Amino acid sequence: MKNKEIETSYFILAPYAFFVKGARRGALYDVKNGQVFAVNAEAVPVVEQLEKGATFEELRKINYDLDNKEILDFLLLLKKNKLITSNPYSKKWKISPPKTLLKFIWVEVTRRCNLKCIHCYVNSNSCSNEQNYTTKLKSENWVEVIKDAHSLGAEAIQFIGGEPFLMKGSELLNLVKKTKDLGYKFIEIFTNCTLLNEEILDFLTKHNVAIATSVYGNRAEIHDAVTQIQGSFNNTIQNIEKILKRGIKLRVGIVEVGLNKPYLNETVQFLERLGVKKIKIDSVRPAGKALQFYKEKNFLNTNFKQKQLPYFSKFSYEFFSRVHYYHNCFGDKVCITDSGEVLPCIMARNIILGNVLNDSLKDILIKSKEIRELTKDKIEKCKNCEFRYCCFDCRIKAIWPNKKLISAPTECNYNPYI
Repeated sequence: MKNKEIETSYFILAPYAFFVKGARRGALYDVKNGQVFAVNAEAVPVVEQLEKGATFEELRKINYDLDNKEILDFLLLLKKNKLITSNPYSKKWKISPPKTLLKFIWVEVTRRCNLKCIHCYVNSNSCSNEQNYTTKLKSENWVEVIKDAHSLGAEAIQFIGGEPFLMKGSELLNLVKKTKDLGYKFIEIFTNCTLLNEEILDFLTKHNVAIATSVYGNRAEIHDAVTQIQGSFNNTIQNIEKILKRGIKLRVGIVEVGLNKPYLNETVQFLERLGVKKIKIDSVRPAGKALQFYKEKNFLNTNFKQKQLPYFSKFSYEFFSRVHYYHNCFGDKVCITDSGEVLPCIMARNIILGNVLNDSLKDILIKSKEIRELTKDKIEKCKNCEFRYCCFDCRIKAIWPNKKLISAPTECNYNPYI
């Protein structure tokens, strides 16, 4: 488009382009393509006018910080990125609250575990050797919980522990089968992959159940140092190979816990050679045993990665809409423990929303609106940040330093005021 055409045309933000103003600057969100564009202070008045629709002449009159050429160049840039349109009747995409109370649940069927991982968020091994260890939720209770969650909108579920395959007898497989029959679209078991056998693998294959696991190093001495159980690396890797051979869906997480930090890239390459496609490196959270890492200044200084800008990787139209109304995690996810406690996150062991043995899951979610609806607009620093609707926020990390639920994300040192 030539400059003369720009000068004589009418422009308005594209239906999928949203402007968010910060304390000093702004951001343009392309919710169609998941892109975010920073807008400097001088250009903010231009974009504000474009929200309502404007011609070049109108833009030139309201903005004194930019000369004519700069405004023209800016319009050309917006046009190039398809952020503006000349169609005054283009219908704006709606930003609406989620239609369901839930999307995903964690089902923590047991706290027992056969490993003793140094960073375990539930301190699982503390009860692994208790012969009289019992769970308050029985199979029939779990079925009701899973039914209720599905009726509230949940379509994805992950069975976790401890080690879920330490659930008594064949209860876990029976529970997974009933979950499948209820119509859940995605079922995953998070396991350390040390207890799998041919019967279990046959079941996972037949019922299209996904597996998630953790590998902490590319060699036994690294992995076993984290799990504190000799031979766990060999058992896990052998079963990963069997899972891959059967075509079972698999993803592997590598949690950085200090001692394995020098080997992260090697571990990724090792897993890729095995044939693992989905691999993610994650940081340890301040929960359970891992609190010891966060209490050591050296760990904070070397492992707690700060980002100058917010974390954008999960930004989408659905994400952008949801975080106007709910917290990015707490809003549509819950964890139910083997004692019936409902948590907003598997790591949030001290934030108990209720107990399914006392109240219905629906009532618990409704009563916990204040926590579930914790948006960035309610956090002092964040509410003035132009990136507040694309920033992924781990509340567990944010809470840890000052023990306050409403705190700015710890990993972000971006200051919207300066």
